[in-house]
Amino acid sequence: MSGEKWIFTCFLAAAAWQDLKERRVSAGLLAAGCAAGAALQVLRWLKIPWLPGFACQGAEGLPAALLLFVPGVILLFISRTTKGGVGAGDGFFFLMAAFYLEGEEMALLLSGGLFFCSICSLAIMLWGKINGVDVRKKRLPFLTFLLPVWAVLIFMFSGKQQ
Repeated sequence: MSGEKWIFTCFLAAAAWQDLKERRVSAGLLAAGCAAGAALQVLRWLKIPWLPGFACQGAEGLPAALLLFVPGVILLFISRTTKGGVGAGDGFFFLMAAFYLEGEEMALLLSGGLFFCSICSLAIMLWGKINGVDVRKKRLPFLTFLLPVWAVLIFMFSGKQQ
């Protein structure tokens, strides 16, 4: 696993923990993740050869890299239009993730997280129905569902050359 992925894993674990315990992710953590990711991207675009474990892509990859910010922007738009139905922290987290992940990884992380969160939501809804408990206002910490997906992605892409 490359250095970028290790750094991302640390930020994901910290954000998921905050989301689970506090139902929010601190702006400071997300800002630190963005700053570190932006610095790494600048080093990649400058093609610094002494940076072990980091792929050097140069500025020609910039337009494709900008597309990686789209999921975060869409989540922020959904958060705003649903008045917080989706947490803004989730959108900001995916903006941060754009600095670290490739397109395929981003798509699989988001869709896998949505899949696991949906399964858990369905289970909670069925439990509430069976036990006569109103669970309509129940909120789940989405970022925690990204942890098992990221673990699988690390395993899937471990043989991939960086």
